[in-house]
Amino acid sequence: MGKGGDKLFILDGHSLAYRAFYALPLGLKTSKGLHTNAVLGFTNMLLRLLKDKSPDFMVTTFDYPAPTFRHRSYSAYKATREKTPAEMKEQVPLIKDILTAFKITISELEGYEADDLIGTFALQAEKLGLAPFIVTADADAYQLLSPRTKLLITRKGITQLEEFNVEKMQERYGLTPSQWVDFKALKGDSSDNIPGVPGIGEKRALQLLKEYGSLENVLAQSKDIPGKVGKNLREYAEQALLSKDLATIRRNVPVSLQPEECRCQEADWESLFKLFRELEFNNLIEKIPELSDLKKRNSREPSDDAATDYFRQSTLFPDEYTAGKGIGADSLPEINKAPEEEGFSFITDDKDLEKLCRRWQKEDEFSLLLNAGFGRGKAFLAGAACALKGGEVFYIPFDNGGLFDAARFFKLLGRTLETPGNTLVTHDLKPLLKLLSKNGVKPACSFFDTLLAAYLLEADRPAYHLPVMFEEYLGLSIREPEKGLPEEETARQRAYFLGTCARHLFALRETLLDGLEARRLKDLFFNLELPLVGVLAKMELRGIRVREDIWDQLAAEMDESMALLEKEIMELAGEEFNLNSPRQLSYILFEKLKLPVIRRIKTGYSTDARVLQELSAIHPVAAKIMEYRTVAKLKTTYLEGLRPLINPETGKIHTTFNQAVTATGRLSSKDPNLQNIPVRLEEGRRLRQAFIPSSEDSLLLSADYSQIELRIMAHLSRDPNLMDAFLKDQDIHTRTAAEVFNVSLEEVTPLMRNRAKAVNFGIIYGISDYGLSQDLQIPRAEARKYIENYFNRYTGVKRYVDECIKTARENGYVTTVMDRRRYLPDINHSNYSRRSFAERIARNMPIQGSAADIIKSAMLSIDREFEKKGFRAAMLLQVHDELIFEVPSEELDEVAARVKSLMEGVLPLAVPLKVDLKVGRDWYHLDPLEGG
Repeated sequence: MGKGGDKLFILDGHSLAYRAFYALPLGLKTSKGLHTNAVLGFTNMLLRLLKDKSPDFMVTTFDYPAPTFRHRSYSAYKATREKTPAEMKEQVPLIKDILTAFKITISELEGYEADDLIGTFALQAEKLGLAPFIVTADADAYQLLSPRTKLLITRKGITQLEEFNVEKMQERYGLTPSQWVDFKALKGDSSDNIPGVPGIGEKRALQLLKEYGSLENVLAQSKDIPGKVGKNLREYAEQALLSKDLATIRRNVPVSLQPEECRCQEADWESLFKLFRELEFNNLIEKIPELSDLKKRNSREPSDDAATDYFRQSTLFPDEYTAGKGIGADSLPEINKAPEEEGFSFITDDKDLEKLCRRWQKEDEFSLLLNAGFGRGKAFLAGAACALKGGEVFYIPFDNGGLFDAARFFKLLGRTLETPGNTLVTHDLKPLLKLLSKNGVKPACSFFDTLLAAYLLEADRPAYHLPVMFEEYLGLSIREPEKGLPEEETARQRAYFLGTCARHLFALRETLLDGLEARRLKDLFFNLELPLVGVLAKMELRGIRVREDIWDQLAAEMDESMALLEKEIMELAGEEFNLNSPRQLSYILFEKLKLPVIRRIKTGYSTDARVLQELSAIHPVAAKIMEYRTVAKLKTTYLEGLRPLINPETGKIHTTFNQAVTATGRLSSKDPNLQNIPVRLEEGRRLRQAFIPSSEDSLLLSADYSQIELRIMAHLSRDPNLMDAFLKDQDIHTRTAAEVFNVSLEEVTPLMRNRAKAVNFGIIYGISDYGLSQDLQIPRAEARKYIENYFNRYTGVKRYVDECIKTARENGYVTTVMDRRRYLPDINHSNYSRRSFAERIARNMPIQGSAADIIKSAMLSIDREFEKKGFRAAMLLQVHDELIFEVPSEELDEVAARVKSLMEGVLPLAVPLKVDLKVGRDWYHLDPLEGG
């Protein structure tokens, strides 16, 4: 019997096997022709679970290959489902063999589906005090969620799992677990051929359940539901109830969970080794220490006593061998002819480094990976791994004993990089360029950044971790350094890891190049994204100067403001209490002041911003609390959060620009995120007052694209009214207000303009009538009318929006003006919420992504112009559609004119791009530049 809280993982065998089968290419098979894609994907998922989740118990369920009770109830159940591919069928027994070797219990029962076993086991586990985790690719399992039972649902591929509890399900879908079967009963399920009710799709099913709570209530009230929906509910009531019965997972299957029989234990490594060898999972054998050891014992390599010191064998120049420095001869392992260690050399002295430098100069390309970090304008280097195209690998350690200093290494490396004609391949180029610049190297060679290339191919990835890239693009599994080992062993493993990665970068580069070619992204990569890395590196190194005394003054003002607000709140509340305690605040608002409860949460009553916003119309204390929270957040999050990020040596903030994070192609920043400073509030804007030029004779110049997204909308949609407004240089929000409210330009009021502005930007982001009504605090019907009027007047925009979604459905992706792509896997999804989200992206991405293309192109053009003209002016920041420059006073007129010209002429559109120029002594006090 397990202890309370022990974790039972219940795997949905067939569901996960199918997911793996379709996630990995069918071309994965052994030399004898046995397909292995499903087995490999399932095994990788299993290994990840065992490593990351540490289950106490585990059981895997499978569908029994025979009709179930559902087929007897409804003969057409799953009748439309395609037959299981033969390539998949042959792999199921192999998956079961893998599970058996891992000593994981397998369960299947005639007459029932795996789902029914899962539901039964989860319920029994709860009664035994266990914590069940259901691992599946099947959304049917949502109905099994409970306060104790959680789901791990596969997302991208097979190893990425998203955890769901009851709260997250409700947040995502707006349904409780018990409503999931009602949802399926109403809308049907084509994959299982569950009929549902004709004419009711996901959206209507969600609306009905939100209003009536359950299928039974919907049917009982169907007489009050108007139109065809009500008619179909009455006519197909029996079919709806049958659908619910078919969709309901049984939880009383005649099986008994025996925890001790399911306890996770040591695998049968011998059996697993034989299986992996038969399936030719050589990378997995190397990855798992127990299997790797078995391989060594079974191999015919020379015995340990025949081995000599690895370092002596692999030194670059054996006749000039020097021991005892850094990761020296005394700390390196005996020979181990694992694939990653063959042809591996440690650079142990300056002569070896000089000779390696001469080798570089003879090569047309080589790869380099740094064991480096960069933060707050400072670089630190622990080591470097280099590989030649022929397969030789060299590691230069910097972290043990100070073998070389960075300056010496980069001086020698610079001899090669400052000569045109060769190519350096790396992963994440920007830190390398910053380190080169810090050491006076100005590269003239070519670069290839595998991280950036992967980003252009898959912009939605959360990260571009190199070992994951190797596994997904090349099928290579590279073991990462283990944690918690002695320092010397950690250093050794890190060296081999970096070296192995450097060796395989060439193959990864070729695969990524093929992808860029196939998707017509090479031009975007080589002519925009790759050269932009150097521009961003310079901006990060340059940083922006900060006056801390300004922030001292602002902090004092904020403290005074918070104290005054706190006093006013206490007076309105009638007693003193801890403003930062949600429990005490809840008591004051809802028990003492008797304000209406807006939303309940687990711990009582919610006091979040949305609740306070509603309450502010009833009682002044709510508005004061919101004001207090705003000032407090500005002080703690921004004012106090920014101070530690000032580099004490430079007196500047050196933000980091993320080039491979946003799916739209836009740049973001971190440490700090200067784009996030709230500028709608006066206190937030005043934070910018501390940002100043580096020298007294310089000014800050702001160049901001005016309405760039709406101009791009006009270009892409070719809507005549929208184009006319920009061609006449009219205020676009005033023009839209005149169109939507059917008045003349002179009759537009500030309120009309404000609402038109919300409509303009809302249309770009796919806002709904509900969303617009919330933004403008107006009735939903009025918001709907605004949107309808907009599309009636701007018919070209409506056509464009519809065409975006149509194209996305057909192609699976949308593009920008420079052919940047974003893939939309959910654009044809049966789930309404996921499909709707993909549709919003389809209409918005071409606009946001094109804006990103334009400002990036402008940054590149401006940087080249500054270099060409020899300007002392420098680009400091990119914030949304704005560029900030530091400009010596004597250069201001010429620089401003060139910046404006380059930004407005960077890409010809059907309407002109417009840039507004402002100048000032700090980022807060910026005034329009005369003539700008």
